Amino acid sequence: MDSCYKELKSFSEIIPLYDSYIIEVEGTIWSGNNKLEEAFKTLDYLKKNGKQIYFLSNQTNTTREDIHEKLKNFGFEASIDNIYNCALLSSKYIKKHHPQVKRLYVIGEKGIIEEVRNEGFIVVSSQDQNNLKVSTEEEFQNMPTEEVDAVLSSFDMTYNYYKLAYASICLDKGALFFAANDESYVKVGSRNLPGTGAVTSSLEKVTNKEATVIGPPNGYGIKLITSSHAIDEKKCLLITDDIKAGVLFGKNSGLDTCLVMTGRTNQEVFAKEANKPDSILPQYLCKDLSI
Repeated sequence: MDSCYKELKSFSEIIPLYDSYIIEVEGTIWSGNNKLEEAFKTLDYLKKNGKQIYFLSNQTNTTREDIHEKLKNFGFEASIDNIYNCALLSSKYIKKHHPQVKRLYVIGEKGIIEEVRNEGFIVVSSQDQNNLKVSTEEEFQNMPTEEVDAVLSSFDMTYNYYKLAYASICLDKGALFFAANDESYVKVGSRNLPGTGAVTSSLEKVTNKEATVIGPPNGYGIKLITSSHAIDEKKCLLITDDIKAGVLFGKNSGLDTCLVMTGRTNQEVFAKEANKPDSILPQYLCKDLSI
């Protein structure tokens, strides 16, 4: 077990300790299209008391503008400069660490494709392949492919065998391999909707290549936010609903982390993970963000 944690009776107990908050939005302030009312009351309180709030979405099928609009519809005004998603993180990371990459094959939906193009990349889009099929070995051998410098894997509800085959050809020809996040599923009601991790794993199996995961738990996203806004990391708290990737995200970034029970982690899941000898625990555990 990595460390001990403090179970909070109320989120208000730790508000005086931090000046800035990075909030992974899914499962903390909303669940799908459902607003978590108490969480938004806390956002209002933090804002009125001069706290800086930054929003991070692990989803790649929406743009930052979509997140901005959703916050606004739920009654909270935020600067778009304080909103980040894995699509933006992916674009920034590749541009910084692999400047030779100009042309990307992006497996994903409209949100990530738009964000990547906005960062100046030439995109070969999987959305143009939704209705394409490869049914025989001969068709596979004759599949047309464009030259790309890298493949970026993300959530794609129209992922199909053609896209799998296309990406595998690109990777076998030497393209770099990135994944926007490592999210194995998205919680939808009582069901688990396959996420980016499912797409990435299929390609790793085919090509025997491991993707570089850019979003959580890679600490790059936190470092981008803190450096862009001159945030004192010792006075910054990460809020997540994910006991695995979210808590590890905080650890890899050097931030204190508060885990809430309003999303993918409940008491049963927490107890199971906490009892593992190699578990990584947050600094704080709280049932929700109410104060």
